[in-house]
Amino acid sequence: MYVIDLISKTIRFYFSSNFDSKSTKKERKGHVYSKLLLILTYFCESFNRILIKMLKKKVFKVLLLLIASWFLIHETVIIYDGLADDNNKTNFGVVLGTTVNEDGTLSERLKARLDCGIKLYHNKQVKQLFVSGGLGKEGHYEGTKMAEYLTKNGVPQHHIYIDNKGNTTGLTAKNFVFQFPNEKNVIVISQFFHISRTKLAFKQAGIEHAYGVHANYFEWRDVYSTFREFFGYYKYLIFNP
Repeated sequence: MYVIDLISKTIRFYFSSNFDSKSTKKERKGHVYSKLLLILTYFCESFNRILIKMLKKKVFKVLLLLIASWFLIHETVIIYDGLADDNNKTNFGVVLGTTVNEDGTLSERLKARLDCGIKLYHNKQVKQLFVSGGLGKEGHYEGTKMAEYLTKNGVPQHHIYIDNKGNTTGLTAKNFVFQFPNEKNVIVISQFFHISRTKLAFKQAGIEHAYGVHANYFEWRDVYSTFREFFGYYKYLIFNP
């Protein structure tokens, strides 16, 4: 398409001017050479513009393909890492907070995280539980509500530590390390899509080995959450908030 258009324009350019009938043979010959030189110049410039345009489109397609591949590979890693639970034993299991309902009851998502922590505690995979969250828009401190649920389900109060200032994953990690600076290993408990970024946050805060166990709860919003985690992970990796 590009080549045909270029040839067409070149032909039109050649016939766009007429020879003077009174000019001599030598003058007409010189005029032809000048015309051919102009045509060659025009052809080269036009071909160069077309080539650049084609290369730009090709580079854009290749770049788009690379970004898409990078995204899909990373999403696969997030899912695999989140679902592949660790069996290591640690002193602490850290349960990250999420929605507490307006009436003070726990969301099913949060219950699943706490049930996972309770299971690890009773199986002696962790000795103590650190529950962390912030003050939700519903008006409840997530950490306090989480601790209440744990005590009702057989975890002694002296084995529960509450953090009500863990408004973000990064703050939860920093608050834990601040309270327990000598701890080097920890198990983090959250939804599967959240595990990779949470482990990264704890390693950035100073934990040598951050392991993950996911809550056994799935919903349709996990699709969006998994998509969002791609950007969240690199936000933490670059800016360490």
